[in-house]
Amino acid sequence: MKHTHVILLALLPFFVACKDDDPVVPSEPENEEELITTVNAYFDLKDSDETTTASWLDLDGPGGNDPVIQGATLLPDTVYTLRL
Repeated sequence: MKHTHVILLALLPFFVACKDDDPVVPSEPENEEELITTVNAYFDLKDSDETTTASWLDLDGPGGNDPVIQGATLLPDTVYTLRL
């Protein structure tokens, strides 16, 4: 029994002296989201140079003022190409 105490006392400095040498690096978000404040939709009339624009603006971000939305009036039975 005395030999067990002696062995434990002899090994104690090794357990106490061991420490983690690797610095703790804070993890960065993998998919950091980008704040989108403006979206413009351009409706190009097929076979014409005419473009109708719709927009959504929220310059102060979430929690502030309501976004400003400007709609577009599109003609029925008409083909448009959409650009964002």
